[in-house]
Amino acid sequence: MKVAGLFPSRGLIGSQMMEAVDANLEGHDHVKFYSHDLPIPESFNYLVLKFLKTSHDYAWFVEEDVVPPTDGLNAMFAEESPISFIDYPLKNRPDSPCYGTYRGKLIWIGLGCTLVHREVFERLGHPWFESQWKYVSVHEGSGHGDPVLKIYPDPERPYGGQDLFFCYNALRMGFDIRIVMGMRCKHPVPVRIRPVVETVDVVYDKETSKETHLGGESGKFVSEPALSR
Repeated sequence: MKVAGLFPSRGLIGSQMMEAVDANLEGHDHVKFYSHDLPIPESFNYLVLKFLKTSHDYAWFVEEDVVPPTDGLNAMFAEESPISFIDYPLKNRPDSPCYGTYRGKLIWIGLGCTLVHREVFERLGHPWFESQWKYVSVHEGSGHGDPVLKIYPDPERPYGGQDLFFCYNALRMGFDIRIVMGMRCKHPVPVRIRPVVETVDVVYDKETSKETHLGGESGKFVSEPALSR
C-alpha cells in the first residue's frame, strides 16, 4: 500500500516518534512530508496539498509528540476504512480518550495518529482543516441537547478544533471513521532541559601560577517536564 507520512510539526519532532514511524513504514512504498514551523491548522492543509501531488493512496498523520504502537499502521490498513485512528491519552487527562461520541456514534477523533484515504481530501476540498471550532449543546434542532459545531474565535487561543472541523465534514459527506481497538499510542510529556550554573571557587597562587578548585561544579543540566500544550 502506498502511503505518505505527514508530520505537522512546530519544530519539536521527538526521536521516539520518528523511530516508531520508521518501524511502521518499513516495507511500505512511502514518502514523508514535514511542515516544519507552520502553525496549526496551516501545517495540516500544507501537508495535504503536498500529499495530493503524489500518487500515494493514503495519508498518515502523526503529530510530533505522539508515538504510534508497533504495527499500528498495518492495523489501520486492516480496518479498510477511508479514515482510521489509533487512540492516545490527553496530556492533562491521561485516562481520557482522544475522541468523542454522541448517542453511540463517533463524531470526532484526534489527528495524532490518523490514516486518511486521498478520496476524502479530494471530495471535501480545501481547506480541510480550520481552527477555533467546538461542539456545543443546544436546545433546538433535531433534538434536545444535540451537539452542534460552532466557531468561537478566541485571540488568546488561536488554534484548536481543526480535528472537529475535519471529522464533521467527512462524516457529513458519508465517510466512515473507525477506531483501531486494542491499541493505543503513547503521548509523552515533553522534557525541557534547563542549564543550572553553580559557583566554582578557585584560589590562584601567584608564585606557582597554579589554580586550586575548592568545590562546586559547572555545566550541569537538569531535566524537567515542560508545560503541556
